[in-house]
Amino acid sequence: MRLSELYKCKIVTEDGVKCFSLLDPKIKLKTNTSYRLIPIHSSLLDDIDNYSNYLKSVKSATLARNTTDIIKANNFKDKQKKSLYSLRHSIATELIHREADSNIVSELLGHSHTSMTLSRYSKGYTVTQLKAVIELLEAV
Repeated sequence: MRLSELYKCKIVTEDGVKCFSLLDPKIKLKTNTSYRLIPIHSSLLDDIDNYSNYLKSVKSATLARNTTDIIKANNFKDKQKKSLYSLRHSIATELIHREADSNIVSELLGHSHTSMTLSRYSKGYTVTQLKAVIELLEAV
């Protein structure tokens, strides 16, 4: 989610799944496809109410700074380059590398076209992943 979306979303339950909801037509989002539901990962469910209260009490610059501090304090790859927004890139790239359906990743990100998602987030495949694709070709 984009930083601006964090402050505009509501937490809802849809079909028994807790989600960040960006469906309210009264809020202004970047594009029409930005209006979406984003399921909350099960590992975050225990803390989601605390997080929601935290968001209400902190300004966006503070949230961004605190996230950067957490990244630096932990063992993230390329932690010098990481920020709150770059976590969005990291998650998208990781989902694509794990062979998640690009249409679903696009919807989670609020992109209107998978081409946008794939052109921005699908870099850095491992040699093993590249080899598996090459092996899809029949021998000539």
